[in-house]
Amino acid sequence: MATLSPIAPETHSTKTWRGPVDHRFAANDVLIPIGMSEAPRAALHLPLGFALINAAPKLVAIAGFEQRQSLLVGNDGGWLAGYLPQQYRCFPFVVASVEDGSRALCLLDDGVSLIDGPGGAPFFAIDGSLDPKVKEVLDLLVGFERDKAAADHFSKALYDAGVIRPWELTIPGPSGPRKLEGLHHVNEAAFDALEDEAFLSLRKAGALNLAYSQMISTQNLLRLTELWRARHATPLRSGLGAPAMELDFSGMGG
Repeated sequence: MATLSPIAPETHSTKTWRGPVDHRFAANDVLIPIGMSEAPRAALHLPLGFALINAAPKLVAIAGFEQRQSLLVGNDGGWLAGYLPQQYRCFPFVVASVEDGSRALCLLDDGVSLIDGPGGAPFFAIDGSLDPKVKEVLDLLVGFERDKAAADHFSKALYDAGVIRPWELTIPGPSGPRKLEGLHHVNEAAFDALEDEAFLSLRKAGALNLAYSQMISTQNLLRLTELWRARHATPLRSGLGAPAMELDFSGMGG
């Protein structure tokens, strides 16, 4: 399991880091946070939905149907979707909450990212400032934090308007189709039934792009199902032969 290490001169000035050689670091992720600006591009390749965290909707990409089993990472570590989420482009760096409650640049050490000594890329320059490459990643992550906040803002507008509803998803399973519970989506019937004033309010708030992106993205569930079938080499059966499954959102709050 990867450990979170806040980047600081006193702990990292003599250490170095290396980037990933493939995407195995994402193999356990079934829900991926998505920022607002990347939502239209992600929607062309990934199914998007909403996870309720502390009663607030969070925009996510769905990468699998079972806990800790991404369908988008191949056995060789390759990425199997046409779009790579922004969060993964910054790995092994993240912005995360630290002990004092603030947000700081951290490294996710998966056992190979952090090097105790030379051999990789430096964290800091000779003058003590962040190495230019690390600074570039930090700038991307700061932008991603703003992007997620924007997605939160527009998601809340849609949720408050009553168009984000529980998503009744039927997914493949070894014993036949089953229900996947816990995710939400823009309910098309509720969206179409909006009064003119409510629709105009969402348009003025800038939330319509997110609504359309999420609805368009549902076509990618078929691709995810095909990846599941290929991985399990199991023909789909009719009938709900397995109990409902609910995805775990506990790791997405920070």
